[in-house]
Amino acid sequence: MLQFRDTQPVGEIVAQFPGASRLFERYAIDYCCGGRLALADACAERGLDTRTLIEELYHAAAGADRDGLRDWTAAPLTDLIEHLLVAYHAPLRADLPRLARLVGRALEHHADGGMLPFDSIAAQVADLQAELESHMLKEERVLFPAIRRIEQAGSPGARAEAAEPCGSIAFPIEAMEHEHAEVGALLASLRRLTGGYEVPAGACGTVTALVEGLADLETELHRHIHLENEILFPRALSLAADRRSTQEVAS
Repeated sequence: MLQFRDTQPVGEIVAQFPGASRLFERYAIDYCCGGRLALADACAERGLDTRTLIEELYHAAAGADRDGLRDWTAAPLTDLIEHLLVAYHAPLRADLPRLARLVGRALEHHADGGMLPFDSIAAQVADLQAELESHMLKEERVLFPAIRRIEQAGSPGARAEAAEPCGSIAFPIEAMEHEHAEVGALLASLRRLTGGYEVPAGACGTVTALVEGLADLETELHRHIHLENEILFPRALSLAADRRSTQEVAS
């Protein structure tokens, strides 16, 4: 049975009950980069009553079917990695250039900045695109293959020495978490620049699509980063430590 506590990290809550992500998004509670913050502290930051939010969590959990979401805390890590690649990496590679084109058109037609500070938004979108494209390549070429090898080393018939020591993924994971924090800072800046992703009155189709697209991007990146920071990375480090311990015993 699900239990929610005011001292529980918000990222842990979403890990055990994925449906909580929608509730946290509604109240602008950061459960990805800020996933280690206790629920009570997150509520205090947003001016929310912790007890009321916990009641909402229980209400949501009571009627939820988890929207068909898989329990990634128990699924094979290779399956989680494939989910990240298909559900998040591939769409990002399409969404980021689209948003860059939209902000470029908005800047061209609204250069006076009377509606929104499009020059600053364009700079932040460019930084976000560069950061994420580099970040995804590092994960796909270095970290994800290393995690796959560690998990596969425990499969039947695998050679024990095929597993990589825990230290071999600790550094790249630390680097990825640092980059996640930088992405979080860029998203926070975009939220401020767009007034909380509020479409300005009288906005044209381009501006509307841009602001709504940035809001969707923030939501998807929160879910994406949460899956990595709070589930994939801790599980991979734990598995690597187990493999290393097994190797040491065997030797």
